[in-house]
Amino acid sequence: MHVSEPRAVATGSYQAPGIYQDSSRYVCESPPGSGRYRSRFCNLFLCTVFILVVLISAVYAQPKRESTTRTIPSPRSVLGFNPGDDRTIADWKQISDYFARLDKASDRVQVQTIGTSTLGRTMIAAFISAPENIRSLEKYKAIQARLADPRKVQSEAERDQLVRDGRTVVVISCSIHSTEIIAAQMSMVLAHKLASANDPDTLSILHNTILILIPSPNPDGVDIVANWYRKTLGSQAEGRDPPELYHHYAGHDDNRDWFMLDLKETKAVTRLLWKEWFPEVVYDIHQQGSNGSRFFVPPFFDPPNPHIAPLLLRQVGLIGHKMAADVTAAGFKGILTNALYDTWWHGGFRTAPYFHNSIGILTEASSARLMTPSNVTREQLARSSTRGMRSAMEITTNFPDPWPGGTWHPHDIMQMELIACHSVLSLAGNYRADYLRNFFELGKANLSAVSAEGEPVAYLIPAGQGRDENVAKMIGALVEQGVEVYRLDHELHAITGQQILRTVPGSGERNAAARLAILVQSTGQGWYEQPAGSYIIFLNQPYRQNVLALFEPQVYPNRITATGEAERPYDVAGWTLPKAKTMCVVILVCRCGPATNHQSRIQSNQAFAWRFIRTPAPATWTKAGHVTSSTLSMCLMKRCAIRD
Repeated sequence: MHVSEPRAVATGSYQAPGIYQDSSRYVCESPPGSGRYRSRFCNLFLCTVFILVVLISAVYAQPKRESTTRTIPSPRSVLGFNPGDDRTIADWKQISDYFARLDKASDRVQVQTIGTSTLGRTMIAAFISAPENIRSLEKYKAIQARLADPRKVQSEAERDQLVRDGRTVVVISCSIHSTEIIAAQMSMVLAHKLASANDPDTLSILHNTILILIPSPNPDGVDIVANWYRKTLGSQAEGRDPPELYHHYAGHDDNRDWFMLDLKETKAVTRLLWKEWFPEVVYDIHQQGSNGSRFFVPPFFDPPNPHIAPLLLRQVGLIGHKMAADVTAAGFKGILTNALYDTWWHGGFRTAPYFHNSIGILTEASSARLMTPSNVTREQLARSSTRGMRSAMEITTNFPDPWPGGTWHPHDIMQMELIACHSVLSLAGNYRADYLRNFFELGKANLSAVSAEGEPVAYLIPAGQGRDENVAKMIGALVEQGVEVYRLDHELHAITGQQILRTVPGSGERNAAARLAILVQSTGQGWYEQPAGSYIIFLNQPYRQNVLALFEPQVYPNRITATGEAERPYDVAGWTLPKAKTMCVVILVCRCGPATNHQSRIQSNQAFAWRFIRTPAPATWTKAGHVTSSTLSMCLMKRCAIRD
């Protein structure tokens, strides 16, 4: 049984509202009465028609004022099929070529190269917005940078002006997991709809938002899957996953690299997001197994990460419920919320935004067999269960309309994803000022946060602990994702009465890092000395929660299932960065007594300069555009890599 066909949401045959009408319908008929009335009526009508013709001619005389379907190539006209059709697939060259065609044809689309993949393919992002916004991308990029760092905004009036002038920046990323192939195909349909439609809803979205559409952050994998699917089409292997990793090194775990940044692809996208554009919303589109819910949307399951701002979780829920309502209204069944996927773990495409004051959205559509339809029985659905869903056939508050089973087509997945994209974009456009203001205020709250007694105000990575490569790798990853890191140009002396030093690793004295920390704590009469060349990360910065989430030890909640068993986390339960790199990190904690009124700060007995780390390594040390850990370590030891 096929699901009921939802209303059309822009396939390759989307038609913009028409302008021209059949002139034979307009006839100057005489109403009962005099001929003079008839003459005046006809004169008035002809005058009106003349004015309309002049106005329409003036509009069309403007170069590329509004895109029309007559000039914008549809995916079908380029590919020879509609994306999402059964047993069809576009490879990376076809996808990137289509976006290049859109870039040339539409003033609403600008395609930019954002990097190179592991195997050498060009990574692209399509900026889609109103023509006047596309012409002023640098202006809006500058606005985003100021909203992302409230220290650059001097007053509420200046903030309000930025909110009035800015646009909600939305990133939509497709098919990072390449066997979850539908989203990459869908990206062409979404781009065509936004480039060609002239209905009021689309024009409002274009005016109020800037969409950064990434057809896939893993173009190598798109080709691996496309080539395999074509090779096996018509054979017994049709629809099965390819027998190789769809990322050359990481495979499925290319979506676990969003704070360590080991892969070229994650480095490129991270630079785009957290160094250049600072989006308010990031939507990462995925697929899940075939026998459960048809479509998962937020809100997410418990537990949440305590370092995610409550406002972000509420906004995630708002967008997710909008998606669920819109997809259900379109006739789809089996829409699930509040299940399986949680917000505890760090390191995914949609979880990294939480720690950059941005909204992270994940959807998971039930998979077909790549681009081949699948058949799912009621019995298979009844046996399917997960956290938050006891059965895919049981009606619950978070799963009110189960899908009865039947044939599941790639087109069904694409339609749901298109509707979900529209939900995100319509909210981002309609509530533009709210999203911009909330984004600013979240960063401002991090700057003004005061650590409670016993909580860190900074982390210090001491120089000379003999782990230069690990230190270099960690510092480089932090800087690449926008964390502010400083290096001491002179020794740091801190007053013991106002400062506590302890180590994160916590292992025995056999650990060199622990021994170093013990030595530091036992020296001096009232002062702790940290050597020049040490690195310090203050928490009063816009990405405070990112630093805390990476440096603080994680303690996963004690969660028990209904059967009394320990609940299995969705993903990793702990990832404390200094422990992973087996290095010493000194936690600086100022404890000011009740008699003091000044804010907590690190005290020093001599002047010293902080120098901001701008880049992990100079260009002269790079090889083929790639900085290795060993190279970075050597640069750091020579003190040549981190200053302007």
